[in-house]
Amino acid sequence: MLWNINPLVAHWISSTSNFLFTDQLLRSDSIVLELGAGISPLIGLCLSPYIGRYLWTDQDYVLKTLRQNVEMNARSSTAKSTKLKQQPRKSHGKEQPVYERSCIDVVALDWETSDVRSILGVTSLAPSVLIGVDCVFNPAIIKPFVSTLAEMSTLVEDDQGPVLTIVAQQLRSPDVFSEWLEVMLERFRVWRICKEALTLGAQAEDTKMTVEQGYTVHVCILKDT
Repeated sequence: MLWNINPLVAHWISSTSNFLFTDQLLRSDSIVLELGAGISPLIGLCLSPYIGRYLWTDQDYVLKTLRQNVEMNARSSTAKSTKLKQQPRKSHGKEQPVYERSCIDVVALDWETSDVRSILGVTSLAPSVLIGVDCVFNPAIIKPFVSTLAEMSTLVEDDQGPVLTIVAQQLRSPDVFSEWLEVMLERFRVWRICKEALTLGAQAEDTKMTVEQGYTVHVCILKDT
């Protein structure tokens, strides 16, 4: 089960002809972290062959199903670094699978209670790109979501450059979108990706992730970074 926007984002972001790759915002050594991944690993499985590492995060109760889906799809995938290795990791007293090569992992992250610095215990370097897909639908989670993005954006070393945040969403409620944008603009510089930059070719998927179709994709950088 997928949100409508997930396959569109997966198709666009995993194409190395999009501006993220051509402008070197995504590179073979990039560490990408997805917030609120839910139970679907689609975006990460599509993008991970082209980057250094991908981390899915969500609340702990979601992760059992997410891990099962990652494992099932990783076993059948021919993409690099999606094989499993048999070394377990302890999480809340339970052993969890660890995915081979530093490329993919699943980590518990609660926007209201978690210490975002715990991510550094999973990877030695902080994520250079943050992704949130269809996370903005409930006004109650807007401030925790934005605060988590801001805290994550401060973890990198100065010489790594600013963290890039990508927020893709389906436009269900104008009020919710306006509130998110207002809160986001307090802490981030925000740009909406234009239709031309979301169109990669003649494939039908390229024409669907636009404002006219009820979707937006923004890139954001924390102010003063």
